[in-house]
Amino acid sequence: MKLYMTVIFLLFIWLLTQQNATPAHSALPSDEHHALQQLLEPTIGRAVSAYYGERRSYSVMTVSRPSSAIVAVEISTFPHKQMPPIGHDLITFRIDPQHTQSAPELIRYLHKGDEWEHKLEQFRSMLTNELLTAFNLDNDDSASQPYKLRELQYQAETNRQLRPLVACNELAASQYLPAYNSGYKNTLSPITLLNETKRLGYLLLKQTDGTNIAIRLRKDRLKGWLCGSAERKPGRPMTKELLWYME
Repeated sequence: MKLYMTVIFLLFIWLLTQQNATPAHSALPSDEHHALQQLLEPTIGRAVSAYYGERRSYSVMTVSRPSSAIVAVEISTFPHKQMPPIGHDLITFRIDPQHTQSAPELIRYLHKGDEWEHKLEQFRSMLTNELLTAFNLDNDDSASQPYKLRELQYQAETNRQLRPLVACNELAASQYLPAYNSGYKNTLSPITLLNETKRLGYLLLKQTDGTNIAIRLRKDRLKGWLCGSAERKPGRPMTKELLWYME
């Protein structure tokens, strides 16, 4: 394994010294592509998580080198492994040829969503507005921080006070929402609103029949965020227009 990484590292150094070896934005030969991808992999993963605020699977499509110090990586992102991609991203890194041990520097992250991603965000916006209106939260102060389930899971990796909310979200989803494995759906994972100043929050979701549900949250100084009682209010069902795996 050490020999393998040494070979990759030496190849990487050689690539950086070839000022004009590759035309700008042209695809690299497979061996150079593989070497750069291996060395950039941890940095790509961190850049993707930082951009989306959640863990997201991705696949590297192309790696190009416009100059000796600039590397551009094109990727497809996935909500889950083995699912169709819902976006294409172009990430540009700066690498110092004189300090090859230094971590690559992220200088640009460009995202282009597809039609399904746009449809998902429109649906989420409509759903959120309906839930806020149903429980008279639409005029609440702007200090509340919204979280999707995957964002909450990612933040809870480093913030232990959020971890009880992950379990609460997963329990609410299994209790109030059906499981899908094909077709279309008219629901999304719960939306969490947290007001750190007031130490209060809500977990909001809508069932397939339109029933709106709000679970009260409070922040305990020792135990972190805790779930309380649930309140239900009737509402209209959303249209089944999302693919079954979207959340």
